[in-house]
Amino acid sequence: MLTVDDLISGFTLEPLGNGRFAAPNVDYYGSAGGGGAASAVADVIAGGQLLGQAIAAAAEVHPGKEAKTVHLIFARSGKVSEPLEVVADNTHEGRSFGCVAIRFEQGGRTVCQGTVLTNVPDPDFIRHARDLPARPGPDSGSVRIEDRGCYEVGVLPGADDSLPDVGPASLPMWVRFPGAPANPIIGQALVAFATNFFLIGTAMRPHAGLSPNQSHLAMSTGVLSHTITFHEAIRAGDWLAIEQESPYAGSGRTYGRGDVFDQEGRLLASYVQDGMIRSFGPAAASGHKGTGATL
Repeated sequence: MLTVDDLISGFTLEPLGNGRFAAPNVDYYGSAGGGGAASAVADVIAGGQLLGQAIAAAAEVHPGKEAKTVHLIFARSGKVSEPLEVVADNTHEGRSFGCVAIRFEQGGRTVCQGTVLTNVPDPDFIRHARDLPARPGPDSGSVRIEDRGCYEVGVLPGADDSLPDVGPASLPMWVRFPGAPANPIIGQALVAFATNFFLIGTAMRPHAGLSPNQSHLAMSTGVLSHTITFHEAIRAGDWLAIEQESPYAGSGRTYGRGDVFDQEGRLLASYVQDGMIRSFGPAAASGHKGTGATL
């Protein structure tokens, strides 16, 4: 299994000049040992890797600012077995805000592109935030802790997306990256990585007999776009509460959204995602493995 250090090393980019960087590939699915679903996408680059690398690239281009919002569209699946480059274009840089256009390439083809809005935070003029709903803490006996190598997941009672049981289209959980440094860029990259994986599974919960363990085996799934906005600094080595819901699924697509809190209940980040879920029929023959739906 991957370690936290393995994952963090994937966010270390090698400058090639003219805004281009060589980006290491993280063998996430190939190292997951998660059965057939993970094996089916063993050579696919995880979308969480690209989100984290987009944040790292923006930090290289705008070193005096932090990522505020990251938006990526996954045009086609990338391969772990092939070299990956990220192109970061300094679209705009002002005193308070900046914009970096991001493009990931393999073999001269674009696999993913998007933008990173950067900023220097201002003092409060107004402030409010959603409260963390009541839930058992990660140290309570009712929360099951799963070690997934580079991070841990705290599974709440009645909120296990690995089971094909019918439940609401919501998925609360705890997540942490043990040993992660208190580095703001790394904290953002790690949290962005984690938020990529759960929302398609959240959309499956109201539908009998479905779970992410069947992705790429009984059905075709993939992440099409992902947007995350950061509100406060994040310490990814601490337990983080994630609240997720899927208010819509239909026409072969899913839509989901989530919020990230610290243990004190502070809202740290929010995100939305467009996903794909469809049968292995003629319409899916061309295939879009996307960035996977299994964590």
